[in-house]
Amino acid sequence: MAILTFIDNRNGTGGVFQITGSAGSSNTLWVSQFHGSNSSRVFTAAGNRLSDGSLSWSASVGCYIAHVASLSGNQLSLSSPICFRVTNGSLSLYEQVLLAVREHILSLALPLVSSDPAKHVICKMGTKLQELLRQSSDCVYYIPTAESFSGADNAYVTVALPVNVIFYTRTGSSVREGLTELLIAREDANLSFAASPLADLPQIHSVECKPGVVTDPGQWALGYDVSVLQFIAYSEQIDGIL
Repeated sequence: MAILTFIDNRNGTGGVFQITGSAGSSNTLWVSQFHGSNSSRVFTAAGNRLSDGSLSWSASVGCYIAHVASLSGNQLSLSSPICFRVTNGSLSLYEQVLLAVREHILSLALPLVSSDPAKHVICKMGTKLQELLRQSSDCVYYIPTAESFSGADNAYVTVALPVNVIFYTRTGSSVREGLTELLIAREDANLSFAASPLADLPQIHSVECKPGVVTDPGQWALGYDVSVLQFIAYSEQIDGIL
């Protein structure tokens, strides 16, 4: 059976797969974004080669899952799947957290929340909001706020990286419409981070949720439900004095 490994370029462009244990076989690499459930995940062919060796692969920053299908004569075998992340070493940990939180929220397929990645925007302020709202009924913003640092010794410091997640949904100004779905979405998002705190970003050891307003009264009067959640990612980093 073939064995698959991945070496990240660490510049946000992809990486190189290494295939071993497949001498003489015709190999096809299959890759999927690590999004959604096993039943909804879609694998696409990402390269072919004969026998062992390497395959270069281009991709954007994110978490993926891959396996190799090896055909020898009329015998087909599948390698064990691997999960891995394409990273960008030029990005700060804070920006990596923003990207990971966005990817995580997208993977949950929350009710009333857009599944279109183009409507999930990382920004420092509410830029392009009106343009996005004109294009569809909903969008999501991911905004960094003030990080904090604390430490009990001279070796390591605890870094807290807050991400405000703001959901915009057009549900009208009814006093009840969309409330059931909105509360489910908030609950699912909160509990999912508690169960899996950005496990594919190993620098982060835990994520705390601080729920904000369920519906902003000012925006509700304009026909929008604007719901806020804050997720704080915690990391231990080496301090200046060792």
